[in-house]
Amino acid sequence: MRPIGRWGVFFWIWLCAVPAWAGFPHLMSFQGRLDDASGVPLPNGDYSVTFRLYDEPEIGILLWNETQTVTTSNGIFAVLLGVIDTVPSGFFFLDSLYLEVQPDGFDPVLPRTRLTMVPYAWHARDADLVGGTPAADLEESTEIDEEIAFHATNASAHHQKTVNASELTTGTVAEGLLPQGAIDSTEIEAESIGANRLANEPGLVHAYTSAKTLTTTPVAIDSANITVPTAGYVLVIANGWFYKFHNTGTGDSYATVSLSTSRIALDESFTAKFAVLSASPTGHTNENFSVSRVMAVGPGQNKLFLVGNIVGTTGPRVEQVHINTLFFPTAYGTVSPPAR
Repeated sequence: MRPIGRWGVFFWIWLCAVPAWAGFPHLMSFQGRLDDASGVPLPNGDYSVTFRLYDEPEIGILLWNETQTVTTSNGIFAVLLGVIDTVPSGFFFLDSLYLEVQPDGFDPVLPRTRLTMVPYAWHARDADLVGGTPAADLEESTEIDEEIAFHATNASAHHQKTVNASELTTGTVAEGLLPQGAIDSTEIEAESIGANRLANEPGLVHAYTSAKTLTTTPVAIDSANITVPTAGYVLVIANGWFYKFHNTGTGDSYATVSLSTSRIALDESFTAKFAVLSASPTGHTNENFSVSRVMAVGPGQNKLFLVGNIVGTTGPRVEQVHINTLFFPTAYGTVSPPAR
């Protein structure tokens, strides 16, 4: 890449929804421009750029990052942030977020860009209010009280009653409406519920990444995200291979991958390492890796990251990465260590 003198930001478009709005993509559109030191757009082509979110304009805590290859036309490019590593919607409840951009081989572009609200997002803000008024400030409605009183004395209204099995049709009552422990084994006839209806069955999740360029800063290669119905254990197995083209005498190169609960930190207890020494022959070097981890988990969403980094400016990359996640509701013996 030619020297980059500045970074032009043309506009922002936010397309991000809270988890309950499943129809909205958790992506953010970003457009910018790559110029050389003279302000002339870089030649059309592909450039590797890393995007990071911080909670402060300087220093601060790194909350999220991903590296993408952008394609320029007259220096201009457009990307969708979050296609590699989803931006958690909870970030947007913070007072401020700052985007840092770093083209490959160069220092981050400063100052960081503070994320702001697009015009129609002001309307979405009113979701926390009722017509612009906090719900706590609204007076009670006498009309509502009258409707409640009428319902309580109306014989045709739906009141609590006992319902037997013959009155229920398939799908009448959702599983989420049955409280924990509401039905025990004495109330279930033999073979009336098949194994496919039991919530604590084993489950499987698989993730795949074709290639990831590693940097000296730990970066998430991919993640294992599994939602389980009950407490149990998760076995995570990640495998793939390191790749490096090496020229004899150009220095040692090292790479590490780790299964970690953090997207930006290695866990040395669950790692695989790779090294190509300076004296190694010139040519392509490949080496398979496999790393596994057992976690004790609770009901709900559980996430584990495959994180990697390098030592040296021309370190290896990882390719053909598979992450298999298996949920087991029961342990038939000691699980040591059931680490999180």
